[in-house]
Amino acid sequence: MIILQPWSDSFTWAALLPVLSALLWGASSLITKSLTGIEKPETITVWLLVLLTPINGGLALAAGLAVPTGATLALFLLAGLLTVVAQYLLTLAYASADAAYVQPFDDLKLPLNVLAGWLFFGYAPAGYLWLGAGLILAASLFIMRNEIRRERQAASS
Repeated sequence: MIILQPWSDSFTWAALLPVLSALLWGASSLITKSLTGIEKPETITVWLLVLLTPINGGLALAAGLAVPTGATLALFLLAGLLTVVAQYLLTLAYASADAAYVQPFDDLKLPLNVLAGWLFFGYAPAGYLWLGAGLILAASLFIMRNEIRRERQAASS
């Protein structure tokens, strides 16, 4: 809510869509973690792509997709390949470790995406984003630290 600034005059209800997105991403992470107990990371990744490709394709067509050519098509294909690799590695991380350990690294996406936006597009958001991102990352690191402490106590007793 610090990042969204609901008290400001520029706030609209559409600004809550990232909150919904975060809730859905969290649910997706929990589902992925639970699936790693019964499925291979490769299977989970393939099924995610099989399910999301028609949805994303339909949304793109509804928005008037124009099929890119040349270098733009190559960049799209590279972005798709990197997305597949990233999803596979994320699923592999959930298969290898508890979600409390993986989540802080996932939360690094926000400041890293903002940094990339600043480097490539010259866009730097207001200071409240950095405060909110810092709080999110600190909360994840706090939870991870507590989980490590709890596991050490359980192992020693």
